Amino acid sequence: MALSAFKSLCLGAERNRFPQLADRDDLWRLLAKMTVRKAIDLRRRRRPAAADPDAVDDLFSREPDPEVAAEMAETFDRLLAQLGDPRLREIALWKVEGHTNADIAARLGCAERSVERKLHRIRLLWGGGPP
Repeated sequence: MALSAFKSLCLGAERNRFPQLADRDDLWRLLAKMTVRKAIDLRRRRRPAAADPDAVDDLFSREPDPEVAAEMAETFDRLLAQLGDPRLREIALWKVEGHTNADIAARLGCAERSVERKLHRIRLLWGGGPP
């Protein structure tokens, strides 16, 4: 699902569908939102909804379908494993948790620009580009 969300993000960016992207933090939030929506769509396709499909609060208040949760966890674990470097995995996890680049830099005791370079490397590794 994460790879599918990334592909949708790239295709949408090529078509200028995301004019609200001001910085990398906006990009990460959008990618996370797209991944969650793809998981919800997959769940709906695999199992008919017992409640109103537009009831977002209901969707987020319930535990995810075990199959969907396992698939999401497996995909995320695979993406993290692709990073190789434990520091890159740590940064990716913090970013997914919603930490800003400044927060991550403070945790690591480095410059924010260093975090930005590492995030760029993560995106290249996940996107199939050269590291």
